[in-house]
Amino acid sequence: MLCSKIGTFCFQCQILCLALRRNLYDSILHQLLIIGLKMTTKEQQQRQEMVLPSFFYAIASSESRQLISLDELQRIITLDAMTQARTEDYRKNMRISSELAHQTKVMMPGITTSVLMDGRGKELRNVVKTTQMIAVDIDKIPAEKMKEVVQKADADPHTMMRFITVSQRGLRIISRYLPIDDDEVTALELFDVIIRKAMSYYSKLLGVPADEQCVDITRMCGLAHDPTAYFHWDAEPFGLNTHDLKALYTKKANEAKYAKRASKRKRNSQKMVALGKGVPSMDEAAQHILNLLDTWGYKFESGAHNEYVLHFGKVCVRYGIDKEEAMTYAKSNFSSDYPDADSVMKSCYKHTEKLGTWHFYRKGEGFSGKPTVKVIKQWLSMRYEFHHNEVTGFHEVLSRDIIKGKYHKWTRIDDNIENTIWTQMDEMGLEVTAIKLHAIINSDFSEPWDPFDEYLRSLPKWDGKTDYIDELANRVTINYCPGYHHSQEEFRYFFKKWLVSMVVAWVSPRVVSQTILIFIGRGGINKTTFFYYILPPCLRQYFINESTANYTDKDFMAAFSSKAHIF
Repeated sequence: MLCSKIGTFCFQCQILCLALRRNLYDSILHQLLIIGLKMTTKEQQQRQEMVLPSFFYAIASSESRQLISLDELQRIITLDAMTQARTEDYRKNMRISSELAHQTKVMMPGITTSVLMDGRGKELRNVVKTTQMIAVDIDKIPAEKMKEVVQKADADPHTMMRFITVSQRGLRIISRYLPIDDDEVTALELFDVIIRKAMSYYSKLLGVPADEQCVDITRMCGLAHDPTAYFHWDAEPFGLNTHDLKALYTKKANEAKYAKRASKRKRNSQKMVALGKGVPSMDEAAQHILNLLDTWGYKFESGAHNEYVLHFGKVCVRYGIDKEEAMTYAKSNFSSDYPDADSVMKSCYKHTEKLGTWHFYRKGEGFSGKPTVKVIKQWLSMRYEFHHNEVTGFHEVLSRDIIKGKYHKWTRIDDNIENTIWTQMDEMGLEVTAIKLHAIINSDFSEPWDPFDEYLRSLPKWDGKTDYIDELANRVTINYCPGYHHSQEEFRYFFKKWLVSMVVAWVSPRVVSQTILIFIGRGGINKTTFFYYILPPCLRQYFINESTANYTDKDFMAAFSSKAHIF
């Protein structure tokens, strides 16, 4: 029973006080002694062998954990104060606005009934195991039929669990199903047959159609508070009879036949198009791409797997290599050491605007003659990276070749560098004018780049608690001077104001920082050094120490507009 104090529960005269705040919830539940009904040894063993669903604190969340037990699921629905509060909030908000109610609904807890997730997402790639459970949604039940429908659902031997949904107009029925002893039938295929059989079964039993859209194995089942919910953990599971198996195998055979035909037609069509365009096959281009990545300094090693596969995928896209061929190669060569290789390759092939923008030079071919702009861009991209620094306004270059390259850090492009690149192209037989080269480099070929924005986005997410600015401010010791704002507390306050306004001005063109922080003290106590080291190493080139400069000077004004921090 629920005690009078919020968040406390009584089990067999033993009071267990639970702090229900989210940040304590997991640790407490793992220490909680589950006191339930007495079960036989066989029942206990069956419960222990169950694969339980993943529990999400909120439907909108991507983080989850495995349910501790079925009894925990029962407690969340019937006794949990947080679930009850959110259910009541939704129903109250529904009377005001459906949009407002939706905002509450996505904060309701939920489970992925049919699968256990890895805790980092709720997509198919996050599935760890199937639970052999299914959830059937019965929605839009007429109010006058609700009691009758509930009684029929609870009386059925297949109903393992039933509760009224948050809308109060539907039921969520959870049942188990038996596995099938056939390695040729996948978990998805078995689930698809079972869920459709269960939906048809309950639709006929209850006289209300089940929701036909709820046939996704990863579908989230939103939970709601229902003190009248029904639970029968030893309910009869659904199974497949001879008729079901015949339908399953017939469907598999037809799908395989049609998939084979479609795949063959697709491959033949793609090969004809690719041959016409000179697009290489994955087998033909693989070694060349690996050599290119080696020249660029990328190694497929621990800590660098993502970067390697990302650039491998980008080059495949540039050459226009068939997506399926590239994915197959990546899976067989990278996935054993880097499971995310498949998703990285897929993200690369989303950039269709770059597909086939490079020509694959076969034996006897090469860069020569009067190249088109497209060919010039390829030659440049294979040897250099270019960008337009939005802070300084200059175009910058970085050599890709880690051994023969001259520019191993981002370098401002001047006439000397442009002429050096032009000379290199001419020596390789490319007839390109210096004017054309300059025009290409100073076009959108050099993508815009903001060093401040890149640095800030690379930082780890703030934990929302630690005040790092205060910690930094406390490294400065303030001497007390009567009549001045020189206390440590006041310094922390003004230092934070100054630092925040400076960073906001970096990323917001319309914001101008009008805050000046003044350090007063004798020389040699590292005032300038402190300000210099406020910037990370990658941004220290944007620090300028010009305290005696002429602020109306043209050169100073130019420097002033391209620096992050002026002392």
